Amino acid sequence: GCMPSYTSQELLPAPVSLVPGRPVYVALPRNPPNDNEGIGALTGTMLVQNLAPYSSKVELGTSVETRQPALASARKAGAAYLFIATLVNWREVEHPIGSGSSVGLFLTAFAVDDGRMLSMREIWAVDESLWEKSKVSEHAAEVLRRKVGEFFVSKPVVIPPAPSPASPTASPTVAGQAPQSGQIT
Repeated sequence: GCMPSYTSQELLPAPVSLVPGRPVYVALPRNPPNDNEGIGALTGTMLVQNLAPYSSKVELGTSVETRQPALASARKAGAAYLFIATLVNWREVEHPIGSGSSVGLFLTAFAVDDGRMLSMREIWAVDESLWEKSKVSEHAAEVLRRKVGEFFVSKPVVIPPAPSPASPTASPTVAGQAPQSGQIT
């Protein structure tokens, strides 16, 4: 067997954290297989809602686009980042005896300026309990909310500066303590 050799760079780059507060463009997702009409638009809307806290402006595409046209639309919209969601699964229980509901998608972030992939996440929302039909999108929205945050740099942790060692001349005397030796009282 002659296996093709790939560098890890070609397969999937190490994820680059996105900087919060930049404008974002979300490509309108294509409906998943199995004739789920309107699911692409619903997913796009959920992404916009979940990206809003991390960006100055979020715009959702009006038609399904592949990567290059979506990058062009994102540039036109003045976005720094493009998000493309690929829905691979959307299954809802339609009768009481079902095996649960699941949503599966790949979410990829691109830099709009040069088109390179920055980060990709595989997102699965699976629930084995018996749900009403409306709950699938609620569950997916909750999982998306958590996953979308993983794309961005978390708020920088401010480490307070180490206290500078007090100079011997300015060492304070603590009330109720004997003065340090060498001091005149």
